[in-house]
Amino acid sequence: MTERTVTVGVIDNDRFALQAMVGYLNKALPSAFDIIWAVESGRDGVLRCSDAHAGACPDIIVVDMSLGDIGGVEVMRRIRSRNARTAMLAVTSFPVGDYAADVARAGGQGIVGKNRVSDIAAALTAIAGHGMPTTYPGVRFDPPGDAFRRIARDGFDGVGALSNQETAVVERCAQGDTSAQIAERMGMGVTTVNTYLQRAMTKLGARNRTHLVALWLKSNDGRR
Repeated sequence: MTERTVTVGVIDNDRFALQAMVGYLNKALPSAFDIIWAVESGRDGVLRCSDAHAGACPDIIVVDMSLGDIGGVEVMRRIRSRNARTAMLAVTSFPVGDYAADVARAGGQGIVGKNRVSDIAAALTAIAGHGMPTTYPGVRFDPPGDAFRRIARDGFDGVGALSNQETAVVERCAQGDTSAQIAERMGMGVTTVNTYLQRAMTKLGARNRTHLVALWLKSNDGRR
């Protein structure tokens, strides 16, 4: 019987850490595993799992929690909101407990520390072997399909409740762009930009744009 190939993607904004992780995993994982891509930004990882890149979303994605553009938890939220198949394993250099609950809510299947790459390989093998999520004391990680259905039924809290357009506008606002600059970059009217910002403020309970940006940055991992 032919052994099923398990495809893997890796997201880590540190180029050297990314190369080291991929190099180790290629040696440590069973031959059935195939790392089909490794990217340095959260946006690229999300894009690989979009409709525009059909077939590029792997069986499992390793997601670093501290990325340079958008936070790892937000990356997982975006992927899980439209994907019921791919498993996601979070990795972090910070204490695992800092992120475990957020990863579970975002639809991830587990989290391990980056300081022991052997643990990453073991977690990937476990997830692929029997489809069961990894465990962390006091936190429940749902299988991909269950997480997708939960999110489809209940939605997200916080920034996860923002639409794709609202998210894109808030990202530009957080980078210091004015409404006019955002409108020009995104090809929409200033009134539309302000509408998206107002909707985002309402969803996040922000008092004004400054508060909105503060909430956004806090949610997207201020510990970069």
